[in-house]
Amino acid sequence: MTRFFLIAIFIIDLEHQIIPDELVFLGLFVFAIYSIQYTIYPVFLAGFISASLLLFLNLFTRGRGMGLGDVKLAILLGAIAGLKLFLIWLFFSFLSGAVIGII
Repeated sequence: MTRFFLIAIFIIDLEHQIIPDELVFLGLFVFAIYSIQYTIYPVFLAGFISASLLLFLNLFTRGRGMGLGDVKLAILLGAIAGLKLFLIWLFFSFLSGAVIGII
């Protein structure tokens, strides 16, 4: 279900270079409802840690590398990845961003 939110966010970001808060937080809400059957704290902890790392990077670079929309999106993507995979997700995100940036 959250893939529809991710596809919509991708298309809007590609065309307008903005990540709508409504889609990110609605996707997070839908994911939370979907994952209520599991322990929900580790899920949101991964999202919080991912967003905190990107927020620190945003503040350190003064917003030149990425915007705050990416920080908000990291909450959703970190929650989807979970505690076991969020570092791998962040690594491949930076790697693919570097490859696209070089091209």
